[in-house]
Amino acid sequence: MEDLALREKLIDTLLDVAPDIADRGIDEKALLQEQYNLDSADFLSYIIRIHDRFGVDVPVEDYGSFSTIEGAVDYLRAHTADV
Repeated sequence: MEDLALREKLIDTLLDVAPDIADRGIDEKALLQEQYNLDSADFLSYIIRIHDRFGVDVPVEDYGSFSTIEGAVDYLRAHTADV
């Protein structure tokens, strides 16, 4: 999967958790919890949905990689054979 398609899937996954942020636009380098006021439950839901959508187990110590869309793309590229 190309990076653009991967980014779109990640953004769709984020919007599943926090649909109200769609109107604000998504900055791929923004810290999701700070920029979009995601609480810890929303962020955990985002990680769970990433697991469900991409089939990737994300250990707690790697959650920080998902703090931005850009970081999530990099993580998925490094931890999957073909997403």
